[in-house]
Amino acid sequence: MARFFISCQPQLEKDLLNEIESFWHLLIDLDGLPTRSRPEVVYEDMGGIEIECESHLGFQINLFSKLANRVLWRIHHFDARYFDQFEKELKKLDLKKYIGEQKFNLHIESSKSRLFHESNLEETAHKILKNAVTKTDDTLLSLYVRIFKDTVVLSLDTSGKHLHKRGYRKDQGEAPIRETLAAKMYNFLLKNAEEGIIKYSAQDEKTTILDPFCGAGTLLFEAASFFQPNLVTKYDFERFTQLPGLLKSDSWKKNFKITNAAKNKFYGIELDAKTFGKLQSNQTFFKEYFPLINNEFTLVQGDSKTCDLSALAGQGVVVMANPPYGERLKNTDAEQVLMSLERLPNLKAVVVVHPATWKLNFSQLKIKQSENFNNQGLDLKLTLFAL
Repeated sequence: MARFFISCQPQLEKDLLNEIESFWHLLIDLDGLPTRSRPEVVYEDMGGIEIECESHLGFQINLFSKLANRVLWRIHHFDARYFDQFEKELKKLDLKKYIGEQKFNLHIESSKSRLFHESNLEETAHKILKNAVTKTDDTLLSLYVRIFKDTVVLSLDTSGKHLHKRGYRKDQGEAPIRETLAAKMYNFLLKNAEEGIIKYSAQDEKTTILDPFCGAGTLLFEAASFFQPNLVTKYDFERFTQLPGLLKSDSWKKNFKITNAAKNKFYGIELDAKTFGKLQSNQTFFKEYFPLINNEFTLVQGDSKTCDLSALAGQGVVVMANPPYGERLKNTDAEQVLMSLERLPNLKAVVVVHPATWKLNFSQLKIKQSENFNNQGLDLKLTLFAL
């Protein structure tokens, strides 16, 4: 069995664990069939969770998780309070069996430990690990060395690029939301639906998700692809030498039994012409990265307060919004835009990220759930309004 640390933004740990458990049955075993095993949770920490499972299953988390930042493979650990202990134990590490003779980045951090001088630790590690480069190169594999309370843990990054970089967002708006946080917003909607707080189903063809501040499209694209693995992106684990035969095949990803679970329609409105062009461009790339998704998308350039929404007649509407706020975007009519959407007779709910000071006084919708939310260093609220 192997151990993996799956990192995420603080406060998303429980959501990440639930997400992993929800897609685990889709991961494939070495026989090419869906796995029958379950992961064992070792511990939950601020900023991630550690699990124990077969290595080939841990690697696949990269493809499916929408909330994870990285997946680190724990390959060695030891106790060290002195430099001679650190050197002796580090020499025991046989990196060749994992990555062969490939060059790699070396990242070292230490806290609450006797060995705390990171520059000295790096100098020592570079003398022992000959293939470690001194200048970070994003095209190379990465080894992480973390010392905490005198315990040294060595981990290989299985992800490569930060997992929020799905690949489709080539252009971004003025104040974009990170893909993992957009996925968190959609997961928030799903969780409240599962708990019976709101009636919503991703499989309902008569439900449209509306983003009135669409920007470059991240919220809509994340909602549409939430149940889809990213099979197009290349991950660092695919360059490891210690891979089972199944994962070495060029066609191994064809073993996944994937259907498009989302049947909703998606409707986005963007006021700015330049940003709307970016939205259209990103939609093209989105189709390349998630080719199985054939949901109906309607993208409109216009003002959400006055936009003709008659096309949504007969559809139950769920609004998902990351409206303008903060220093970069001082548009103060966002609250009025959101409240104006109550003109939709079939509005089911509003899921919105907003400053705590905002007063969203809907005439019919009430606050059903609210939690803290951090975006780009801003302390905000993620709130569900529903009938």
